[in-house]
Amino acid sequence: MIDFKFDEVPFRRGMGTINASGASKTLNGSSLTDTEILLREAVQNSFDSRLKEKKFDEKTGKVVSKYLPLNFSIRAFSFSSDQMVFIQKLFDSENSESYYAKNVQKYIKTSSLNIEISDTNTTGLIGFPGITEKKKNQNFANFVYFTGNDKSLYSNDGGSYGFGKAAFFLYSQARTIIIYTRIKSESASNYQSRLIAVSMDERIDNRCWWGEKKQSDNESGVYASPVLGKLADEIAEAIGMNVFNEMQTGTKILILNARPRLFPQYENGNEKTIDDIFRYDIPQYLVHWYWNKIIAKKVIFDIAYKNEKIELDNPNEIYPYKHFINAYRRLNAIKKKEIKADGKRSIEISQERPSVKLGIACIEKTSPKKSKYEELMPILRTSQPLVAFMRGIGNIVYYGKYNIGPENLNETCFGVFACDTKSCSNGETEGEIDRYFRGIENQTHTRWEHKNDMFPHNYLKTVENKIDLLVRSNCAFEEIDDSAANISVMIQRTLGAKLLPYKLPVGGAKKTLKPAVQAEAKASNKKSSITKTGNSYIEIDSKTNEKYVYVQYKINVLTDKAVKINNIVPKIETLDAGDSFEDNGTYLKFSGTYKKDKDGTLSMTDSRLPKIFKLPETCYFKIKCQKDCSFDLKIDWEEVDVQ
Repeated sequence: MIDFKFDEVPFRRGMGTINASGASKTLNGSSLTDTEILLREAVQNSFDSRLKEKKFDEKTGKVVSKYLPLNFSIRAFSFSSDQMVFIQKLFDSENSESYYAKNVQKYIKTSSLNIEISDTNTTGLIGFPGITEKKKNQNFANFVYFTGNDKSLYSNDGGSYGFGKAAFFLYSQARTIIIYTRIKSESASNYQSRLIAVSMDERIDNRCWWGEKKQSDNESGVYASPVLGKLADEIAEAIGMNVFNEMQTGTKILILNARPRLFPQYENGNEKTIDDIFRYDIPQYLVHWYWNKIIAKKVIFDIAYKNEKIELDNPNEIYPYKHFINAYRRLNAIKKKEIKADGKRSIEISQERPSVKLGIACIEKTSPKKSKYEELMPILRTSQPLVAFMRGIGNIVYYGKYNIGPENLNETCFGVFACDTKSCSNGETEGEIDRYFRGIENQTHTRWEHKNDMFPHNYLKTVENKIDLLVRSNCAFEEIDDSAANISVMIQRTLGAKLLPYKLPVGGAKKTLKPAVQAEAKASNKKSSITKTGNSYIEIDSKTNEKYVYVQYKINVLTDKAVKINNIVPKIETLDAGDSFEDNGTYLKFSGTYKKDKDGTLSMTDSRLPKIFKLPETCYFKIKCQKDCSFDLKIDWEEVDVQ
């Protein structure tokens, strides 16, 4: 066994730029889960550190640099009894006054799960292996010692070694990670391994490092320097980490006793386990956020759970990602000038004042379907259009939802927007637009939010407005109000049809009819009732030009009774018929009963009649319109005893 003990160095003033609780609070309130934030931060930092390979291009006759694909792996394992013995010795657990004994040791168990996050084909954490005042290429110092030091705004990197790294600590019950990295010297073909342990615990508002004590050249004083060389490799192997090959570079981070702060719940209320998260959630999160990098083979993911390999779905075979992919391929073709934006499903977005190109947006139209990922991804629980917003380097920052009407659209679309990486306005330097969108990302890189104090021009507003128009022009759906004139004008504008003016909301005839249901209710003294609310929606299928109207009714049901609807017959008046008449499917047809869910979406409850309501309910009757007309609904219903 290796005869070595870490030197322990708790946090002191000057060692970093923000306290532990401050760094952790930046991630609180995010719309993403702890697991999502961890994966996004880890993949982003690894992607930014990819190695380049020089190759001779036969077409140009020049040597060109090309990024190698990122190898990114996640492995979950538990410590063996021998590994536990070594770890306790390594951290000098016998010292009862140590930070480790007081704050970490109780979480380190053979029964707990540890996660090793690893990347290769990357540079590793380069830079001076200790606290330094140097700024350029000091990835090691920035990640290990400092918090809040973002990468330069003038780089194309997508992440930071600042607040986001708190995600690694928050995913550890011990709030402790072990960092093992291997780099290649810039001046020679020498490789160096480095290993250090770090704790950042917002619960006690403290931090600590374990390595070898060194004296800094500035006011920081004594600090923990990483263990170097062969000893670093031996320690990594002794605690169960996979050791780098001799000529391999990269970074591995071991999260001790890994789990989210709060376990998410299934829809039935049952709490998920770390087993569920690793087997099901992590593979789906990776597809959701990195489908574009997976299909382009820019990132090769490898997941292992207790020596079992976990496979990722092929994004091309999963709805709706295959539609995002189609839109993304068209976007890249436009970017490479292989095709031109057609102005219908693809547009190049520019700002007029100042004159500058902002990016490209493309959409793919399709029929809504249920996604196997929608339980984990709430954004997918909709038939409304979705657009993936990307930085120029291909990072999906967030998915934007466009509410163009009630749920259960016949047609929707999925799209992508990528900002331009090189464009700039007059007087600015190349890459201004990409820097703008990087600069307006929030600290967890999950949203763009324009900042007036930093940027004089709101490019984001221009992008959002033009994408909104693109989506609405392809997925025609408009909600209507109770105004007769507004309804007539709206449908004429959408369909180019000449209509009778409505005197009532859709669902009401030109002249107020006396529905038989109301007369029947009065005659029999029923306490249950069916009443129109006046709310209605129009939906247009842009492929078939078929029209659907959703008419809202309120069903009141007496205790111990039920309302049974036997039939619904539209009673219409058209341009072709001066008198109202009952229609049995020639012009209008009942197409189902719908209800509004808690999230505001409409879902079908029944497609056929009769329909029985045992409880009071507000519902929608969907009517297929094969003729433009005013209409009312004649509802044949009865009150029955609950069986």
